[in-house]
Amino acid sequence: MKKILMVLCSMLLSVSLNVNAQSVANKVLSSLTFEAPKALYHAKGQKANMRAQPNTKARLVEANGEFSFIGRGLLVEDMGSNPNWVTTKVGGKTVYISKSVMVKDDIAASLPIVANLPYWWIEQDGDMDPVVLSWRVGKIAGNSQLYLCDLQTPDGRFYMLGKQVGSVLVFKYKIKVYVEDAIPEDMPVGKFSLESEVENGEKTYYLKVGKDKVKSFQPAQMGGEPEMGVTWLYDLTKFTEPMVYSLFKEVIEKNQTDMFYLTSFSFGKEWPHIF
Repeated sequence: MKKILMVLCSMLLSVSLNVNAQSVANKVLSSLTFEAPKALYHAKGQKANMRAQPNTKARLVEANGEFSFIGRGLLVEDMGSNPNWVTTKVGGKTVYISKSVMVKDDIAASLPIVANLPYWWIEQDGDMDPVVLSWRVGKIAGNSQLYLCDLQTPDGRFYMLGKQVGSVLVFKYKIKVYVEDAIPEDMPVGKFSLESEVENGEKTYYLKVGKDKVKSFQPAQMGGEPEMGVTWLYDLTKFTEPMVYSLFKEVIEKNQTDMFYLTSFSFGKEWPHIF
């Protein structure tokens, strides 16, 4: 009888802790605010140069990894009032991009989102390694109405947390992650593990999830050949609010933000689904 009571008490405590964790996560995540951008632009061609001043003779600025340009897949907000130049921030730096090589985005068009499906922008320049930008999104489980974005850039792989504002997905919080795009073999269903390490001042989160939080895509869904085989990706729609809060707690508390936007332009047929 004593053992039974101890087991029951342990179960009740576990349920209580889970309920409390859910409550805290939901309260914090539901309180986050996201603002619609004034205007968004993307490169007219494959890329557009970033400059230190609104002048075609001004020096180029490396603010996108080691690159002094933005790729066509990246949407940037015009934060200024110059009729000829986009004033924006990339990689924490204020840069200027001529509007002659940019296209203003239609931020009112509806979002044709396909959850978890990746989209790629790829720029191959001769024998150099390709420059890539990849994004895929999913609305997290719960009622906070938040979205996760799995973002791959020249700087690495990141998760971003955001919300749909009108017809724009506005992402504001960013963390660097390491995940394995495969079926997890050593993680129990319903569980996840999260570790982190800091190197050169940058924190990376190592995330593993159970088989219940993995999504498969057949070659035909990805636009690939049959021999490509099945693609396995973490299912962003299965991420719970406590999981997401665990991932983003530090950057939320420190209010560390880095804006990223997706619109109907980001989910068009122009973008391949495989690298």
